[in-house]
Amino acid sequence: MNKPIPPYKAKFSINHEQLYLTSDIAYHAGALGERDFIPEPKDRYQGVLPLLSLANIHLTPSQIRGLFEGEEIPGIPLANSLAKLYRRLNKLNPYDYSIVTAFEEAYFLDGVPNRLGRKAEDCPYVLVTTNKIEPMMKALFNFLSSSNKKTHPILLSGMAYVEIMAIAPFSDKNLALALFLAKAILASYQKEFAYLPFEAHFLRKKADLDRIFESCAEKADMDDFLNAYLKVVRGSLDAIIRKKTNQSKGDTAQVKKLLSVMEEGTSYSAKELCDILGLKSRLGLMRNYISPALEAKLIRRSEPNSPTSRTQRYSLAPKKEE
Repeated sequence: MNKPIPPYKAKFSINHEQLYLTSDIAYHAGALGERDFIPEPKDRYQGVLPLLSLANIHLTPSQIRGLFEGEEIPGIPLANSLAKLYRRLNKLNPYDYSIVTAFEEAYFLDGVPNRLGRKAEDCPYVLVTTNKIEPMMKALFNFLSSSNKKTHPILLSGMAYVEIMAIAPFSDKNLALALFLAKAILASYQKEFAYLPFEAHFLRKKADLDRIFESCAEKADMDDFLNAYLKVVRGSLDAIIRKKTNQSKGDTAQVKKLLSVMEEGTSYSAKELCDILGLKSRLGLMRNYISPALEAKLIRRSEPNSPTSRTQRYSLAPKKEE
């Protein structure tokens, strides 16, 4: 096995897969905007919870509800400062070094940790010395600023992530900055990206992504990592599209009528629902009422593993806590 070199010395190139993934993401992001996508206020804070988890802070369901509703969370100042930072996301310039300062002020409430030494724990390569961190960070932002008109921002967001993790400006929490900067670049390209559950999707794939990152360092070529990164962005975009689609399907007059006649705690057969709704056709009931309500997760089956069971019944889905 070759000795890993620092990823900031690895080459970047644009291959066909990256071009396809970038154009695919851009197309679906544009389609989302054309669908009159109206995000819920809480969606802006989706990135706060993953960044808190990186600081070993986990909120209770009631605290999460309060955070999503814009309330101050007593006793957890980091949650409040990150919420304020994410509220400003679309107003920050991700191509200016000042965004790092904004992040540091929000995330390191007790002062920015100084990275000491040239080899960090779990880091397979030798890091730059402390006195070179700031010049390299500023060089990164000069690159981002000069490239954002020539290189697609979706690709730049992945490059920015790689470089932050490679330079590793902090003793820890480098991942938090890398994710935040990548999200900010995506959001500067299209505002809908500010509401993507990008950070959560990334952390779910972190083990695989870390392995690919190290492999790329060994080969001195970051192409495979950029491909994997773009797939994470696409996955987080899919989550928003599915949510929007389900909301649309569950917002029809037929579904609203179905929900209005169903009582909590009561299950209904298809025949009973036809009788209550005054319908003659079970096919019409399934196509226009039951199926869209099931897809929107507004109702549930008594026998989910046997959709065509003769004893199938339907009831209102439990209301989820936000």
